[in-house]
Amino acid sequence: MGRVIDPGLEELSATLHRTGELARHPISAALLESLEGGEAYKEVPDIADALVAMDDHMRDEAVKLMARYQPLATDLLNNKVFT
Repeated sequence: MGRVIDPGLEELSATLHRTGELARHPISAALLESLEGGEAYKEVPDIADALVAMDDHMRDEAVKLMARYQPLATDLLNNKVFT
């Protein structure tokens, strides 16, 4: 039987994996384009914005998980509610 926190951790892990995959794409595209002379830099700002949004989401979810399931982390929930 799994712990109560496990589904949240699995979701967080999946989001982290998607973030890594998304971050890998512009890096490999930029390297290939620099060798071949292309314009991969045009898509980088959109991907960067998406990565920042995913990072914010993961950070929020991690704090929520800690505040809900760690008995000594209740002050995190209070801080999160007021920020």
